[in-house]
Amino acid sequence: MRKYLLPETGNFYKGNLHTHTNVSDGSMSPEDVKKMYKDAGYSVVAFTDHDIVAPQNHLTDDEFLAITGMENYINTPIIRRKDWDFNFMQTYHLCFLAKDPDNVVCPAFAEQYVERPHSLAYMTEEMKKYAYDREYSQAFVNKIIKEANEAGFLVTYNHPAWSLQNYKDYGDLEGLWGVEVYNTAGARGFFPDNNQAFVDMIMEGKNVFPVAADDSHTLNSALGGHVWIKAEKLEYKTIMDALERGDFYASTGPEITELFVENECLFVKTKGAEAIYLNTECRFGSIVKGKDEVGFNLKDYLTVLRADDCQDPFRPFVRVTVRDKDGGMAQTRAYFLDEIGLL
Repeated sequence: MRKYLLPETGNFYKGNLHTHTNVSDGSMSPEDVKKMYKDAGYSVVAFTDHDIVAPQNHLTDDEFLAITGMENYINTPIIRRKDWDFNFMQTYHLCFLAKDPDNVVCPAFAEQYVERPHSLAYMTEEMKKYAYDREYSQAFVNKIIKEANEAGFLVTYNHPAWSLQNYKDYGDLEGLWGVEVYNTAGARGFFPDNNQAFVDMIMEGKNVFPVAADDSHTLNSALGGHVWIKAEKLEYKTIMDALERGDFYASTGPEITELFVENECLFVKTKGAEAIYLNTECRFGSIVKGKDEVGFNLKDYLTVLRADDCQDPFRPFVRVTVRDKDGGMAQTRAYFLDEIGLL
């Protein structure tokens, strides 16, 4: 029986889920940001200005969807220099994507941490009830994530490499929806590698999703990492439901057009692939070069996992990585075998 991992029906919508405008420290207005992305073939943009939830619902039309969001930070008080210097500080950066376009009350907001005075023009009276002091700890970040989830926000963990973070900073995080595996602003600087946190989390059985995003502040940090969302229509709730389910993949170039399992095989169809990789939680994997379509046979892998004496300490999964001739990568989520009915 065929089971589609990316939905069989619907349309693919190209999106950027991490965007800044002149509402905070971006160089372009929300209207100019929309034009730039729409002209480049994007249908979905999350407006995630620093420190403030500033809906841009007026930009939504039949061909473009503006997602309401915010990016916030929590800096460590510990630095490696006598004088305060952000270049030496570790930091959590999180994006909060509202499942309701009119929801501006995110528990991660705190008026005293809004760095740019002009951003306060978007502050409402209801926002002011959140005035917590930030604490650089996983326990505190987990509290913020939990409260944001309960308030109707999906939470992404952003650019861990640029944030100077490692496993001790993110290993115990809970409740995350997404993890950035690519960040255009970082990659066009000198932090191209953000994949390790995502891999570490799925290896622990956490069902987090890979996000490739721009973190765009200027044109120089735009139109790089993106997601392809499979959904029935370009409508706010439909797109957010698809994102929440993981009906998308991250990319910096190649496209995945079809993904399903049938008869203990994983079938992948792509555009522009130079190589297609099967990845799992162990060393069972495969690579096929020079083809846009491939069927990976999972029978030997599943036979071992189903053996009576197999005591696998991990939560088994399959996922797909695609590379194109220019070095662009596409990555799917981890499809856990218990989730998709193979164990």
